[in-house]
Amino acid sequence: MRRFGVAMVVSASAMGLFALLQSLSWGGKIYGFRASPIVDGWRTGGPFVGHNPLAASLNLALGLGLSGPVLRCRGSRAWGAYAASLIIVGIVSSHSRSGLMATMVAAAVMALLLRGRVGVQIGGVLAVIAAMTVLLLAIVGETSAYHRLGSLRDGSAYSDRLEIWGAAAQAWAAHPYLGSGLGCFGVAAGPSFRHGQGVIFARAENEPLDLLVEGGLLGLGMAFVGVAAVGLEGVRAVRQAPTESDRALAAGGLFGLTALAVQSLFDFSPHIPRVAIPAVVLCGHVCDPTRAGKARPVDAGPRMARSVAAGLILAVLGLALALVYHDFGRARSESKLAGTGHPTPGAGTPMAIPRIVTKAALERMQSALELALLDRPDWGKGHLRLGMTHLDLYEREAAERLGDSVDNPAAVAQLADPLWLHATVHSAPHSGVGWGSEVIGHEPLRRHLVPATRCFLDARRSSPALASAHAHLAILSYLIDG
Repeated sequence: MRRFGVAMVVSASAMGLFALLQSLSWGGKIYGFRASPIVDGWRTGGPFVGHNPLAASLNLALGLGLSGPVLRCRGSRAWGAYAASLIIVGIVSSHSRSGLMATMVAAAVMALLLRGRVGVQIGGVLAVIAAMTVLLLAIVGETSAYHRLGSLRDGSAYSDRLEIWGAAAQAWAAHPYLGSGLGCFGVAAGPSFRHGQGVIFARAENEPLDLLVEGGLLGLGMAFVGVAAVGLEGVRAVRQAPTESDRALAAGGLFGLTALAVQSLFDFSPHIPRVAIPAVVLCGHVCDPTRAGKARPVDAGPRMARSVAAGLILAVLGLALALVYHDFGRARSESKLAGTGHPTPGAGTPMAIPRIVTKAALERMQSALELALLDRPDWGKGHLRLGMTHLDLYEREAAERLGDSVDNPAAVAQLADPLWLHATVHSAPHSGVGWGSEVIGHEPLRRHLVPATRCFLDARRSSPALASAHAHLAILSYLIDG
């Protein structure tokens, strides 16, 4: 557990330092080259592209930094204090309000568990680090987290979460016992939102409520049993530790898990693998920090170490190859969109294309999106963007053709609108049934409206919760056969 704690603290210190440097030199790109949909550098979360998962990951390591590696020997105490300083600065400067609240609650729990000389030492370290953090924020000035943290007193800061939780409660009421199914929150809660916000909420921003919607009372009950069991085992490990150092180490592990549990009431960080996997390992260490030592034969140490090292090397190589293969297509598709005016994937729900965009630019967008979708055929928002581009191209081409025979620009704009064609088809006898083969004969429809229909169908197939895809399909309903 101590070696795991050292690895966690080193990793968290590096992430906290990287996040701070990236925020201070923010130019709109993660790692300096990957475009980010988040415009505020302080809320990018370093490598996470989200500040709340960064704070959760740092909190997991903070208690270990204060109690485990810090108290091992005199040299590690200084390095541990330095690492803890970087971690706390990373938590505060991440602008994560839920992350900072989780840190304070976990610190209170740690103070209750640790009494005596060890508790006083850790309390003194925390006080010094807090003073240094306040000094850093004062130096940074207007870019600091003061304004963000000050909004904790403002009720409007929680309005979006309250709306999500209200929609989640309505979705849970439809399937109270077994839930809607894991991974179905966005689809289950979508109809309960009263208005659109330009994004799709795939999570409830509250882990118990999220699990209640997806797993019902059964799933939530299982989760509470697991959390309670880990908590009781952690408290027992702290009380029965043979030395003060082991006692502080167990309390440090419990600190991280407590902080994660508190932050999960306002966030979805356990859904991030970089947070969930270390948390599961930490649960195992906290529940029984000596189990691995008891089960290992004395003469099997070197051989086991070599086999473990070989397995780790193979696992890392396999993971690296999988990531390269997975990201190669994504990066190649993004490079094909560069310079066309289309936002990068992940930049939010596609909005209407401005009228100032020329027809030539729309055609370039169309070609780039078609090439990008060859690499990412399941990119729902990409299919939606391509369909919307086809609709705009249809309007431009129809307006050009009508301009030769109609002098009134307002009439031209009305006749070129796909909604006018929809109304015309459905006002005829048979409500548009059988009209598909007739209207497809016109070139603008064949070139743009038919491909647009396919794009919206692909968007709905890839992302069923995209309301825009359903709305656009309704406009082109007469082109859908069977």
